[in-house]
Amino acid sequence: IWLGLNHILLLRPADMELLRRIIGLMMEHILWQAS
Repeated sequence: IWLGLNHILLLRPADMELLRRIIGLMMEHILWQAS
């Protein structure tokens, strides 16, 4: 897990934007299933 976090810190801004989109979609999916 920590390796993943360290890797995230090294991402370029474009990668961070992509990661935010993926996390956003995952959160929407989880919330949709929970309701």
